This record gives sequence, C-alpha cells and structure tokens, in this order.
Amino acid sequence: MHVWERFLLLCCAGVIAAVLLGGVGYWAQQDYADQRYWQGRTLLHDRRYEDAAAAFARLGQFRDCPALYDDASYQLNMQLGKRALADARYPQAVQYFTSALKCDPASAEGAVKLQQAIDRKQRENRRIAQQRVGQGDWYLTHEQWPVAYTTYKEAIRYNPGLLPAVKPKLDRARAALGNAPLPAAATPAPVPGPATRYDGQPVGIAVVKAQVTARLELNDITTRQARGNYRYVKLWVAVKNRSWEDVYVNPHEFTLSAGRGAAVPHENDTYILSRYFDGADLPPNGTTAGWLLFLTTDARTYTLHYQGTAGEAETRVAP
Repeated sequence: MHVWERFLLLCCAGVIAAVLLGGVGYWAQQDYADQRYWQGRTLLHDRRYEDAAAAFARLGQFRDCPALYDDASYQLNMQLGKRALADARYPQAVQYFTSALKCDPASAEGAVKLQQAIDRKQRENRRIAQQRVGQGDWYLTHEQWPVAYTTYKEAIRYNPGLLPAVKPKLDRARAALGNAPLPAAATPAPVPGPATRYDGQPVGIAVVKAQVTARLELNDITTRQARGNYRYVKLWVAVKNRSWEDVYVNPHEFTLSAGRGAAVPHENDTYILSRYFDGADLPPNGTTAGWLLFLTTDARTYTLHYQGTAGEAETRVAP
C-alpha cells in the first residue's frame, strides 16, 4: 500500500471517529435536556412555578420550553399578585398582575385581578393623600411653612384630583417662604460617616445604610414577617440636587430590584418608620435623606433606581 493510500485511510478513519464521537456527544446532550425538561414539567405540576420557570429558561428553545416558561411565569406572577393583594401591597400586586398578562394577554382572571389591584391602590392613595392634607393643615396652622408646603405637594402626588382644593393652601405656604430655600432642619441629613458618594446626574442618590431581614421591627409594637424567599430591605437613602434649579424628590420615584429581577416600589410600611424618606424640595446643592422599605426576593446584591422629573439614577447595594 502506498504512503498516500495509508494517509487517505487514516484521514477517513479520523473523520468516521469524529462523526461517531460527535453523535455520542449530541445524544448525551439530548438525554440531559430531556431530563431537565421533564424535571421542569414535574415542578410545574407541583406548582413550584419559580423553579419551573428557571428550568425552562435554561433550556431555551428546546421542545415547547418557551410556551412552558410563559405558563410557569404566568402562574408565578398570579400567585404572587394574589398574595400581595391579600396583604394590601397594592403597588406590587399591580406589577405582578401586569407581568402575568404579558405572559398570557388573554387571561380573563389576570385582567380582573389587575383591575382590582388598581382600584385598591387608587383608594389607598386617596386615603394617604387625605392624611397628608390633614398633616399639611396642622403645619400651616402652626406656620411651619416648609413642611406644610412639601406635605401638600406630597398629597397632590398621591391624588392629583385634590389640586383645586389644596392649591390655595400650597400657594399660601409658598408665599410665606418667599425666595428662601428650605431650611436644613426641614429635611434630615444623611447618617454621619465617611463622605457620601452620590451616583447620578443631575440628581445624585446614595445608600448610606442597608438592612436585609426576614423579620422586621417597624416600631416598638409593630413587626413584619417575610414569607419564603422574600426579605425586607430597609435602606437609608440620601439624595443630592446637583442641578442649578430647585428639584422636588419623593419616595414614589424609587424602586428596588434584586439581582436581575424586576424592580418593586417601596412598601406602604415605610411611613411607619421613624424618619422615613419624605418628599422634599431641594435647592441647588441641597440634600435630604430617610428610610425606604422594600419587600423583594433574597439576593446578594440589589439595585436602587431613581426616576423623577429631573432625571434618572441608580446605585448598587451590597448589604
């Protein structure tokens, strides 16, 4: 046999071996995918929707995994939404039911639950707005103009329909203030410590202190217990106005995301905390700070997002 014939034979043998080995590897991968696929279906059947969604997401386009992922995500968001609705966490309920409808736009139950959550959220916002008006009236009566002004503005942000009734009081407080900036005493200063580093322009945000816990003491008589993999995240948030104009900031402009998860708004229980983050008008270079409370899944890192009329910012939180 000539040398070139031997060489050709060796090449053919190599090609055949490569094909055979590649086939073995392919079928091994298919077997592994099949196992994960049926594990995901079992998780879905057992109503372990979060684990099922994660399993189908890892399998990508394998079989009908995209449809099963949507099904698991829909069920998960409906489950979380109903729980949030029962716990009077209406902003979270709205977000969960909205996410559920993205997975199944034809869901009649999802549409009904979303409308329920929206109605209850609006009712709660009206209640808080009326409470803020009462607080503003007290401050106005006692000529505490800066706090009265910011409290009335907060009431209007909760319920814009109050503007015609509140505007004369708001104008009175603003007129009493004149051109003077809000005094430092009207807004709490950041916790003493190293120089605070603010992220973002023209509004800078910073997290000075962070606490992650399953059981949270809001005050001497009120506690909250998170369920399952959820945790309360309590943040002391500082804000600095880096622009040349006055900027109004309020707690509704902040959301928190766990890892790569969806962002959630702050809890209504924030307002039970001593020195919670309240709305404030900041002059140029002015700062404010306070506690914000979130309920989200446990994670190693979180991201605090700010989105207001003056701009957007975000900062990473690693408790």
